[in-house]
Amino acid sequence: MHKTTAQRLVRDTFKAAFDRKRFRDFTNEFCNGFDESKAERWSHQYVKNAYKEQVSHYERIATYRAPDDMGLDVLAACLT
Repeated sequence: MHKTTAQRLVRDTFKAAFDRKRFRDFTNEFCNGFDESKAERWSHQYVKNAYKEQVSHYERIATYRAPDDMGLDVLAACLT
């Protein structure tokens, strides 16, 4: 990705109000692709007690497997 395109993507994603599609597109570009087959949309997932005062629920947008085989979840959290 060209540097100015990357800068615009970061600016458009984080300077504006949250937009799920924009965040999804940014993350997909940043991760160089991810797996949306395990996405769970606003399913009121379990929130650990340590975070309950700050997070009401979250959504798994996708999962990602890095080249070193480390996995991660791409999440969007609804803050209280």
